[in-house]
Order: sequence, then structure tokens, then C-alpha cells
Amino acid sequence: RASLIVADELGETAWSLELGPTASMVFTALAWPAGLADRAGARASTHGIEALAWSTRWGAMSALQRPRSNAAGAPHEIHAEYAPQPWLLSRASVPKSAIKAIEAAPTGHVIVLEKVGGGTDIHRLRRFDPQACTPAGCADRAFEVPAPPGLPETLNWEGLACRPDGVCVVVSDDADLVGHGWLMLLRLRVE
Repeated sequence: RASLIVADELGETAWSLELGPTASMVFTALAWPAGLADRAGARASTHGIEALAWSTRWGAMSALQRPRSNAAGAPHEIHAEYAPQPWLLSRASVPKSAIKAIEAAPTGHVIVLEKVGGGTDIHRLRRFDPQACTPAGCADRAFEVPAPPGLPETLNWEGLACRPDGVCVVVSDDADLVGHGWLMLLRLRVE
């Protein structure tokens, strides 16, 4: 048996898709958390839902690409089905801080792939413990994602998956390296 969450970026529709052993499929409509369902003023493509993940502890998790507010210091919000309130994560002081992916680690931590723009893009993995978050925010530990040797530092890392042993893989879909698209994996250990 397998489960898949499917959603559109504007946050208007989401389904849980259950794949049965006989290739049967059952779609169940999901209700978005209130903070994501309230889409007024956030229809720009850079403010859409960018990241989905599943946690056995927290259920479906989702995050907008950028904070809904452009005010200085507005935090990123990560919503979880079974969390009483969104987890707030500070963003970089530059305006182009964006969440690209989220992942639930077996340790109970949540790992966020963040792109920080401003001249040269930097990608960071940020790890936090949701149970230690307060209404004021979550304390996190950040790890910079290095560029693989021989490749430009401007790779566009878009996806994230982590194994139980703490090894994470980030994926780039960059098409600007040599005139055609690339799919690259970079293994990192997040401890």
C-alpha cells in the first residue's frame, strides 16, 4: 500500500491518493490548514505552496514558497495536519528567502531546504525540532548545501529526501549548465 498527496500550488485543492495492492486508487479531498487556505493577497506564483511532506507524527506538512507577508522579518510558516499552530522559521534578511522542500526525519526533526537569493544564491538545509518550537518561532541549525566540484555554485536545488541514517539527497533540475536540463543528486549528512 502507498499514499501520495497531490495539491495545486494555489492551495485551492488537495487530495490524498491511496494506492491499493490491486492497483486500485482512492482519492480523498483534504482540507488545507487555515493559514494556507486563506489565499487572499497571495496568488503570485512566488507565494504558492512549494513543499509537501508526510510525517507519521505530524501528518501532512506543507509550506508556502515565501512568507505571505513581505514585511521585514516576516517568518516562513510550515503547517502540519496535527500541529496546533504553524511552525515559524525565521528567514534570511534578504527578500528572496524561499522554501524549496521539506522533509520529516526519523528523529522527529523537520528538515527544510531554503534558497537564499541576493546576488549569488545560497541553499541551506535547516533542521528543527517541532516539539521545541514556541509561538514565537523555532530554533534551527543550518547547513549550507555546497556546489559539487566542477559545477557552478548557482545550481537550483529544488527537491529533498532524507534516509533514516541522516543522509539527505538534494535534487537540482537546472537547465542552464550546458544548454540542456540536468537532474543531479547531492548526498549530505544532516546530524
